[in-house]
Amino acid sequence: MKKAWYILNYHDISWEQNEYLNAVGESFPPDIFSEHVAALSNEFELVSIQTGWERLKKGEINSPILSFWFDDGYTGVRRYAEPILSEKKVAGGVAVNSDFLLRKDFFWRLKLSYLSNVDGLRFLRPILRENGYKTGDSIREFTLTHVNETIVDGINKIYEQLSSPLQREDSWRLFEDIDGIKQLAAKGWDISNHTCGHFPLLNKPDFFSIQNQFKSCEERLVKHLGFGTTFWVLPFGRPFYNQLDHQRLFEKNAPDDKIMVYGNDLLNKTGELQKRELYRITVKLIRSDKLLKYLKRLKPFKGKD
Repeated sequence: MKKAWYILNYHDISWEQNEYLNAVGESFPPDIFSEHVAALSNEFELVSIQTGWERLKKGEINSPILSFWFDDGYTGVRRYAEPILSEKKVAGGVAVNSDFLLRKDFFWRLKLSYLSNVDGLRFLRPILRENGYKTGDSIREFTLTHVNETIVDGINKIYEQLSSPLQREDSWRLFEDIDGIKQLAAKGWDISNHTCGHFPLLNKPDFFSIQNQFKSCEERLVKHLGFGTTFWVLPFGRPFYNQLDHQRLFEKNAPDDKIMVYGNDLLNKTGELQKRELYRITVKLIRSDKLLKYLKRLKPFKGKD
C-alpha cells in the first residue's frame, strides 16, 4: 500500500433488509464489515479522522494509514460499526444530515426506494416524464441528475399515499437522533456536516443553494449538539465536484475553518493535497481480499493548477 491516508466511506452497517434500503444498496452486514476491518488492520495503521487530519497537515504520513467514515447518520453505525472498531481501539467519523437527525424530513432517496418496493414508481413516472424522463431510463440515475422541487414534491406525495402513518413513524428507527450522535462524539468519533436534506449538486448555480444547506445544517448541529463541525461532506459524487471552479467557489463562500470532503476514490498524501480538501473511497459490498486489491490500485490526489 502507498504511504498515504486512505479514507473509506461506508453508509449503514446492519443486518436488516427493508424496503427503504433495498433499492439504495448502501447497507453492509456487520460480519462483512468486521471482515473488512480485520483484513485492513493487517495492512494499515487504523486512525481516527482527527488523527489522520493532523498527520496530513503536519506532513507526518510515513506509512499507509486508514480511517472509516459513515454517511447519513444511520443507527446501525453506532449499534454495529462502533463496537467492531472499538475492538481495534479506533474511532470513526459520521456525516449527518440535520433533516434526518432532527426528524424534520425523511431521506428522499429512501422514499424512492420504498416506492420501488411497493410498485409505486408507476405513479411517479408521469411526473418524471414531464421533466425529461424517457421509458427505459434508470429512475435511480434520472432523479440524481434531474432532481428538482417538482420531482421531490411528487415523491413525497406518492409516498404519503402509499405508506401508513405508523410506517412513516417507524421508519425513523433507521436514523440516529441527537442522543445517539452525542454518544458517538463522546467516544471520540468525528461528527461532520452532510447538508440538511442530502440533495445533489447539479451545476454551478446550485452550489450556492447547497452552501445554504451546509450553513443551515451547521447552525442546527451547533444548537442541538453544542459543537460545530470541521468537515463539510458533499452529498453524492457528481461530475461537477471534480472541477476547479467548484473548489474556488467553496474557498470563496465557505468559512475559513471548514474542509470540503469529496468522494472521488483518491488517496490523501502530504504535499499533494490542497489545504481545504479531503478525498474518500467509496466501498462496495465485496469481500476483503477484493477490497485490498482495489485499494492497491488507487492513486493519490495530484493537486490542482
